[in-house]
Amino acid sequence: MSLLLYKLSKIINSTLSKSKLICTDSDIKGPFNSNSVFKLFLMLLLPIAICLIVLLIWLFVMIINKNWVKDIKRNLTISFISIVFILHPKLTESSINAFRCVKIDDHMYSARIDTDIDCYSGTHLKWCFLIAVPILATWVITLPIIGLVLLYRARKSKNTKMLETFLILYQGLKDDIFYWEFVNTLRKIFIAISFLFPINYKIGFAIIVMIVSERLERRLKPYKSDEHTNAYLLSTTAGITTLNAGYVYEQNENISHLNFLILLVIIVINTMFMLEWLYLCLKCFRQKSKIIGYAFSLVSKILCKKVKKTETEEEPEAIQQPKEQKKSRKKKIRKIRSKYKKKGSKMIRKKATEQAYYTTQRDLVYNPGSCSLSNNRENFSETY
Repeated sequence: MSLLLYKLSKIINSTLSKSKLICTDSDIKGPFNSNSVFKLFLMLLLPIAICLIVLLIWLFVMIINKNWVKDIKRNLTISFISIVFILHPKLTESSINAFRCVKIDDHMYSARIDTDIDCYSGTHLKWCFLIAVPILATWVITLPIIGLVLLYRARKSKNTKMLETFLILYQGLKDDIFYWEFVNTLRKIFIAISFLFPINYKIGFAIIVMIVSERLERRLKPYKSDEHTNAYLLSTTAGITTLNAGYVYEQNENISHLNFLILLVIIVINTMFMLEWLYLCLKCFRQKSKIIGYAFSLVSKILCKKVKKTETEEEPEAIQQPKEQKKSRKKKIRKIRSKYKKKGSKMIRKKATEQAYYTTQRDLVYNPGSCSLSNNRENFSETY
């Protein structure tokens, strides 16, 4: 029986290996001889494809209900800008990786995108100039420069519509440093270029770029909020620390204790940055999102109600006035009543007692936002 099962499994394996039912990654080559070159060609067309999909979505929304889309041109421009800046790091990395080479043997180098192609041979240079150079020229360099020029002209002419369209590029920045997002883009390009160098020069060049960026940020302080500035500085510090730790690790691979310490430092500094980033995200969502803001307010109200119930259950007379405040209230009532004795109106006396009572209650106004008693005359006037 076991021999029969063994023969049956052997027959199945042989048929599967001969047939082409399973499509592997190496089969996706398209019109090119190499799978990696075809992927690079797809990266060239990826922004165009995504922009066309977004265009179709906006047109579909416009057909369903025109009231949903007030300014279709502005929405399309914002969508295209967002797509280009989101894909920019990946496009930069893919185009620069096309020029990289890998050492196969002592005197043998091959292209990183395809090890079957010799480094900087005729085939390698052909694909670099036909695909990688157009990606760099159009998506990586030209489009950010066009965006910077358009933003500068819009600010100079004070065109409100154009400024609203490009708001995503300078939101949160100071008015005189509206170009900081493009400085960050340039920094990413230089870091991607550093991958072309050998390992020691690569890390050193990337550290220099990060230090220059950090010095510029400390000097210019481009963000309006100090919290955003601190978060950016923390991210730059985390990047510099990680690169330095990587360089030390490269020089001392055999020292296990040192490697563990380096790993611990990298984890701690990056965890600090992630916690700071999460805090800012939650704060931003709480301020701008109605749903999350409503949820926070609902939770605070529920907690405040629970605090009220516990206070009334444990100390039923806790909110009552102390003896000194009762005495002062009685004195104020007597003074105000003495003013209205001549008039002899019971309603006026009643109002006088109420006025005296409420003046002594100003220090015992309950603030539901912070679940505590506060000295707030505005809350008193609104409450009574």
